Amino acid sequence: MTVTTPINPRPEYSVGDIFRQYGDMYDKSHPMSPEQCKVLRTLSKCRTAALGGHLYVCDGDCDYEIPVYNSCRDRHCPLCQGIAMKKWLAKRLQELLPVPYYHTIFTISHGFDALLPYNERVFYDTLFEVASYSLDYMARKYYDGIVGTTAILHTWGQRLQRHPHLHCLVTGGALSLDRKRWIPIGDKQLFDVKELAQIFRDRFCERLRCHYRKGRLVFKHKAAYLANEQAFEDLMVQQESMAWNVFCKRPFAGPETVVEYLGRYSHRVAISNRRIQSVANGQVVFTYKDYRDLDAQNKPKEKTEPCSIEEFIRRFLQHVLPKGYQKIRYFGFMAGNKRLENLELCRQLIRRHPDFPSEPQVIPELQTAFEPTVCPHCGAQLVAKNELKPKRAGPYRQHKQRKVA
Repeated sequence: MTVTTPINPRPEYSVGDIFRQYGDMYDKSHPMSPEQCKVLRTLSKCRTAALGGHLYVCDGDCDYEIPVYNSCRDRHCPLCQGIAMKKWLAKRLQELLPVPYYHTIFTISHGFDALLPYNERVFYDTLFEVASYSLDYMARKYYDGIVGTTAILHTWGQRLQRHPHLHCLVTGGALSLDRKRWIPIGDKQLFDVKELAQIFRDRFCERLRCHYRKGRLVFKHKAAYLANEQAFEDLMVQQESMAWNVFCKRPFAGPETVVEYLGRYSHRVAISNRRIQSVANGQVVFTYKDYRDLDAQNKPKEKTEPCSIEEFIRRFLQHVLPKGYQKIRYFGFMAGNKRLENLELCRQLIRRHPDFPSEPQVIPELQTAFEPTVCPHCGAQLVAKNELKPKRAGPYRQHKQRKVA
């Protein structure tokens, strides 16, 4: 008896399903970068016969068997980030310090929306650089030390629009500049948010001016008018007169909360398959949280967004990162190849501090392996018997890659 249902329940609709059915049509009528074309092709093959797999057979008395196909392991795939996230978290757990951690978010102003699509790498690099500078400046100014930061880049909003921002996990304490003391921040405010936002804004505009003078920016389509020096300077002056958004949450309650945060943000993609409600009549309907419309508990209301299939694919593909781009980076004493050495020094200094808790830090365990699959008929374990070789003709025919005009 051969069954083609998956071992684990999956959402009814997925990004891969949409790409398999409509990717060919989209590719014929829309220009794409090589990276976008590769993601479209790769996600359409994820967990299908095109990538091969294994035939799982019941080890009990029944003759239940099921084909399980391989994952694409692309970092933009909603199906393939679970195991990658757990492996990454397992390493990060060993780097936690017994101190509070703060969640700080740096957001690029929407005034650069016309310029950003043609200068993604420049803008994202500048965002990392300026966020690192801002946190380092404030730590040196107020604590005469250096904080440790893990920064994760997200490029999307809830409705899949462009919304580049950094989620930063910042230590609630600083290593002194002479590396002889640990300076605790505790449960008080990390930094003055208004001052931090002002430093971030001014430094970001300063760096963009530098990129403009050195000819590193590309001006096309809606951003073509910004090639004029006066028009570009007017935009910079306008942005410097506005209040930019930097958000800082209260410190996390403990290591379990820190782990939950890291897992939630580290390997997230633009949209999860569970948010896709329906695909019919040329439209995709997905859910999103409206942070401008709060309920009685001060939580964002969940709403639905309908859009055409072509628009949905376009929105998703605009968040494909440049080839080889590193979206998770480390600042302060977490940066560089001396991270483990600095963390061990911090632990020693924290233990010497009079406010250090006597109880040892409890690090939550993390399961990184798959649970054994069980036969739904007799309860026996399913065992991989035969290898299923990939089919040459994949579910999506690759067209000639065309760069964005």
